[in-house]
Amino acid sequence: MPPQMTGYLTEFEKGQIVALRKNEISFSESGELLHHPNSTVQTFHNRFQMRGDANTLPTPGRSKIITARTCYSLVREFKKARYQTLSELHNDVAPHVSLDTVKRAFASVNIRK
Repeated sequence: MPPQMTGYLTEFEKGQIVALRKNEISFSESGELLHHPNSTVQTFHNRFQMRGDANTLPTPGRSKIITARTCYSLVREFKKARYQTLSELHNDVAPHVSLDTVKRAFASVNIRK
């Protein structure tokens, strides 16, 4: 018997879980057939019954550290003093964020510094 898989269920596996449950196959048997833990099968099926949909909802992710206002301030300061170094701009305008975040903010408005 192959080892149990972990991670995300494929769309095909989600459909199989729904079909197996309609045929009154237990969670443990479904898990064995699909090589996934019983808890994964049961969690998916419970979510499917609550929502009525097999799709996974998107997760919001981490919020942005740098605001649009701060990004605008960085660009404005860059345009006023083009020969100022990146670290000087970082220290003057946005010392609360990392240097890489400042680089990404410039890259988002097509400024290479």
